[in-house]
Amino acid sequence: MSKFWQVLAGGMVESFFKPGPGGWLFAGPLVWPRRTYLVTDEQKASLFGPLRRIWWTQTLASIVAAIGLLTFLEDQPALTQVIIIGGAMVVVFILSSVYAALMIRPLLVGIPATNERISFSDQFKARAVALPKVFLIGGAVISLLFFVVGLALALGGETDLATILSTVFFGVLTLLYIGFYFARQRANRQM
Repeated sequence: MSKFWQVLAGGMVESFFKPGPGGWLFAGPLVWPRRTYLVTDEQKASLFGPLRRIWWTQTLASIVAAIGLLTFLEDQPALTQVIIIGGAMVVVFILSSVYAALMIRPLLVGIPATNERISFSDQFKARAVALPKVFLIGGAVISLLFFVVGLALALGGETDLATILSTVFFGVLTLLYIGFYFARQRANRQM
C-alpha cells in the first residue's frame, strides 16, 4: 500500500478522535446508538486498526459496487441505474455499520462513556486536513464539470429524473469539495 493511501486512511481514522481530559474522546463510525468514550493512548492504538479496516472496506466496496453495477446495468434506463446504485450505497453503509458494531463494540467494553462530544465540525475539519489539497481541487473541478454538463443538458430540454438527480448530486459534491478545501485552509492557518 502506498504512503499516500496510508496517510489518507490514517487521517480519516484520526477524525474519530479528539484530545480530551486525560486521553482521547472517541466517537465511532455512524452506528446507533452513537456514544462518545474517553480512551487512553493504548486503547486508541487498539481501535485504530479496526477503524482503518472499516474505512478501507467501505471505500473499496463502494467503488467496486458502483463500477460493477454501472457495467452490469449499462443497458438499463438511467433512472434505474441511479436507483440501484443509490440502493447499493445504502446497503454498503448499513453493512459497514454492522461491521463497525461487531469489530468496535467489543473493544469498548468497560470503557466509560462521556457526555462530551466530538462535533460534526471537528470531524469535518479533521477529514479536510487528511485529504490532499490536489485531491480537493481536482475533485472540485471534475464534479463542477459534471454539474455544468448536467445543467446544460437540463437547460437544453433534457429534464428526465436521472439528469436532474445527477446534476444535483454533482452540485452538492462540488460544494462538499469546496467546503473541505476552505476547512483545510482555515485549519492550516490556525496551526
